[in-house]
Amino acid sequence: MTTSPINVREMAKITICLTVVCILAGLILGAVFAVTEPTRLMRAQVGEQQLVRRILELPANAEIMEIRRFLSEGPDPQIAYTLQSEVRIYDVEGKLVSATPISERATAEQILETRLPHARRGGRFFVAKIKDGSIAGYVTESEQYGFKSFIRFFVALTPDFQVRGVEVVAHEEDPGLGAEITRPLFKNQFSGRSQASLEQLKVVKGPLPKAMEDLYLSRENTMFHDWLQTNAHVLKDARQGPIYGVTGATISSQALADGVKKAVHHLGTRLTIIGLTGGSHE
Repeated sequence: MTTSPINVREMAKITICLTVVCILAGLILGAVFAVTEPTRLMRAQVGEQQLVRRILELPANAEIMEIRRFLSEGPDPQIAYTLQSEVRIYDVEGKLVSATPISERATAEQILETRLPHARRGGRFFVAKIKDGSIAGYVTESEQYGFKSFIRFFVALTPDFQVRGVEVVAHEEDPGLGAEITRPLFKNQFSGRSQASLEQLKVVKGPLPKAMEDLYLSRENTMFHDWLQTNAHVLKDARQGPIYGVTGATISSQALADGVKKAVHHLGTRLTIIGLTGGSHE
């Protein structure tokens, strides 16, 4: 049996057709991405704003300011914060280097590109203010490596740095094990704790004592300050006690606890630098 010789012209035609198809597919995918990506980002931003409003229990007329932090490394490292009206740059000691107003001619991105062209993202947080201009609370975003990958979460705080709540917004922990850190019985154990108590926080092996289950489950459907008042006698001891880890998921439990502790500490430092503290951090 003889094989037919390779038809070079036919092979070239097939190759050209496949190349054209790949180019067209790439162009179509690029066009779809260009059209849909701004919408996706806008929806994500709206979703985050709604989450911040929910966990801070804000009134409809409250204002939320998102502050982004950027780091510039090198022989003279600097830190930038993008506020509503200006971009502030500080040295590593927290001394103000410059404050550049944001305008139509000079956006935050353009200012950063000019002043700190090689800066990288270094986190963000939200400051909420009510109608009279006073601070209603804070939410900081952070992440901590868990058992399988990074756990991204929000921590909501009162003006005096009492934890309102913790929300895990992204993770890849195992269902039924590490993923249980998103459940009320674990995440609500942070509620009501002060920054000072977080500094001494320890995680112990679960399960959570039965007597405390109702306490943390009730947080889901109760306003924060009502919950504090209703359970004041129980919370007095609970807020000074340990966090009870998820059974079979010690690493995930410890990771989130460590992440919350560090996130609150770093937020306190950053708010002090930019002068947006609303009360004592004790």
